Amino acid sequence: MYPQEKQVCSLEQAKKLDEMGVVLETTWMWWDENNMEPYVQIRVPLMSKYAKFYPAPNVAEFGILLDPYYVAFREYSFSIMKPPTLNNQDDWEIKVFKRNGITEAHARADAFIWLLENGQLKSENLKL
Repeated sequence: MYPQEKQVCSLEQAKKLDEMGVVLETTWMWWDENNMEPYVQIRVPLMSKYAKFYPAPNVAEFGILLDPYYVAFREYSFSIMKPPTLNNQDDWEIKVFKRNGITEAHARADAFIWLLENGQLKSENLKL
């Protein structure tokens, strides 16, 4: 079985999204408890009193959040693509990033963060 930590964004990416003010109700969360190694667990809202948690979107949730963008993933790179407009069917916008040893969830998280940082997506418009 593929470890859950590889199916969601990394803890660092989750913290970055939190710092950016992105509020998401995801299925999975990174839990960062005192004196324990951080781990991924299904979201349990009442537990937030006892530990710091960060939403951890998975590949499917990023698919919803990234609409209308597509992320093409390869082992050592990923691309963000925006489909053409109705007026110009050949007008694909593509941005390619190089990064070693990432999972598809990490690539989608990086793409999502880049789009937010560059004003292509607005955090207040995000819904899961």
